Amino acid sequence: MSGEFAGRRAFVTGGTSGIGAATAVLLAEQGAEVIALGLPPADPADLPAHPRVRVVEHDVLDRAGLSGLLSTGGPLDVLVNCAGVSHDREEYD
Repeated sequence: MSGEFAGRRAFVTGGTSGIGAATAVLLAEQGAEVIALGLPPADPADLPAHPRVRVVEHDVLDRAGLSGLLSTGGPLDVLVNCAGVSHDREEYD
């Protein structure tokens, strides 16, 4: 498939669910080879499903492991940071 990201290598943190997973699939649909990195989602059906998306379950707070992931497979062309956490507002009121 040719597309705007054909031949590009993309890395998406928070890519195992939600907006990050949708972004990973969109980049893959546009031709990128994508590494979708994140924690296991509550529902495995949320994982991005595309032949050009490789899902890697990893916590971005593990910086040593993250560095190793970034150093494999050649240079990155695209980096999308979608990792984050949310908490119930009641915890903070």
